[in-house]
This record gives sequence, C-alpha cells and structure tokens, in this order.
Amino acid sequence: MANAGQTLFVVVDKVKHNGQTQPVFKTDCKRCTNGKYEFHGIEVDTDTLFDEDEDKECLIIVYEYKVNGYHKKVCSGAVNYRTFQNLQGNQMTILNHKGDLNLVRPFIQPNVTFLDYVLGGCEINVHIAIDFTGSNGDPQNYNSLHYMGNNFKN
Repeated sequence: MANAGQTLFVVVDKVKHNGQTQPVFKTDCKRCTNGKYEFHGIEVDTDTLFDEDEDKECLIIVYEYKVNGYHKKVCSGAVNYRTFQNLQGNQMTILNHKGDLNLVRPFIQPNVTFLDYVLGGCEINVHIAIDFTGSNGDPQNYNSLHYMGNNFKN
C-alpha cells in the first residue's frame, strides 16, 4: 500500500440500519514516511459509531487524495463493536488485496455522563443569591434595571 508519491487520508464511516454509510471522522492527508503511512489519534465516540449495538460495524476506508476531489479508494475494512472491544490495545490487521490496514493499539474509552460524576462522588456546590434591596429601582419605572412593561422585558 505504501507508495512514496501518494497522499492518503482515512475516513471512518458509521453503517446505518438501512445499510447506508455516514462519515463520522476524517484524518488529515499524509505522505508516506519510512515506507508506511501512520495516522495518529483517530478519536470517534462509540455511541456515534456503533449505537451500543455489539454486532454493528463501522468502515475504515483509506483514500488517495486527488486535487480534483475525485479521491481514489485504496483499501477498506469493516470492524464490528464486539471485535473492537476485544482488541483493547492489541494490534489488528485488516487484510486487503491492495495492502494491509493495521489498527495499532485501539482503545475504547467509556462514555461518562453527568450522573456518573455525581454517583462517583463528585461534589457540586450551588450558591443562590436573592437581591431584596431596592437599589435597582422600581420595576414600574422604565429606567429601572427590573422594568417589566407591556412590550419590553429587561
């Protein structure tokens, strides 16, 4: 797959339930160095990619960049969520007749929600202040900071 004259980029596609694909991540274009292409730090949310369905697949497609916009597909491979979970730091090779596509140290980081933070012991402090002073003026007066007229709210 490595060709010194090629400029490649990677697209990660989500496969929808109807079989259509939707791109969810695209790398920058890279040139060949040391006989191979390396794309670092491809980060995609697993909820976006797999919808928490263990049998759902994503497509990893490598394209050769063309100035005219008609990019040429170099190789591609499909990985399902279950396989991806089992990798957790191990290398995976997707074989293709045009070359090998190696996933090196794939890692799934769990999605953390606000509730996970609270249940995990995160303390939240809330301060509420009510201004009972009349220093801001009468709410009936147009020049007051608290004026509430028929057509205008401040």
